[in-house]
Amino acid sequence: MTTSHTENTLVQQIAAKYLGKELGRESVYTYSTEIFGPAGTFGRASNREVMLTRYLHQKLVELNPGLQGAAYDTCDR
Repeated sequence: MTTSHTENTLVQQIAAKYLGKELGRESVYTYSTEIFGPAGTFGRASNREVMLTRYLHQKLVELNPGLQGAAYDTCDR
């Protein structure tokens, strides 16, 4: 019997299960299937972009309604 000790099995899968079960968060594993670009999976230009600005901006507006547009734009740079 062989066991696969990879970052995916030792870290990512465990973290995704925890986030889903304990915190009610959705986890999406797209290591080799992500589509890049504004209309892509997460709206990232490349895998070098860590912050998911598409979702960050939406949540900033949702959680902080009534601010000027420049305030939101400054936060998600």
